[in-house]
Amino acid sequence: MTEEKSFKGIYAETLKKMDDLTDKQKQVLSVALELFSTQGFDATSSAQIAEQAGVSLGSVYHHFPNKQALLMGVLTPLFEGVFQVASNEFVTKVQNSQYVTLEEFVQFILSDRIKFLHDNFKEVKIMTGQVLISSELSVQIKNIFADRFNSSVSPVIDILKKNKLIVDLPNNVILECIMGPIATYFDKLALNIQIKSIDEDISNAITFVTKALKP
Repeated sequence: MTEEKSFKGIYAETLKKMDDLTDKQKQVLSVALELFSTQGFDATSSAQIAEQAGVSLGSVYHHFPNKQALLMGVLTPLFEGVFQVASNEFVTKVQNSQYVTLEEFVQFILSDRIKFLHDNFKEVKIMTGQVLISSELSVQIKNIFADRFNSSVSPVIDILKKNKLIVDLPNNVILECIMGPIATYFDKLALNIQIKSIDEDISNAITFVTKALKP
């Protein structure tokens, strides 16, 4: 199974394909993503971005009148390209895996998504922050997630139900149970709660969810 690309890797590939942007704009957006994700939006100045991108501050303001416009410029490739590609890669992995037991299914989903979240937390945090304040982006993310779930995870749950390996509840309820530990792990990262061992967290989550979903 091929290794899943990082958000930064997909972001760079997405920028290359955006013909409506100049090379300078792409460089500015790439640097802005890095600084926003490491320093935070409020702590990053347009002057810092211009300096690290190797362009004049006037050039930044020419394309992005203010920092909010720059943030939206950073987010556009994330939502239009990166999230789509990352979701598609996850779907492919789900469809190419075999699940003989409920625990194998739960283990794959939780291990894969928690590790992905851990490795890409800074970029995911930027997206999540904007989703919380933008109903339009929130709807967009929910629609993408619903499509990916219906096309990949839901059929697997149906098979597990048919074989009486999982509790007979609506698929969306089962998904909410599986997603709970992933959301909890995100909260730990967001609140800077010390994580002793990601493997231990994943193992505990697998045990909890598997017991909850047993028929």
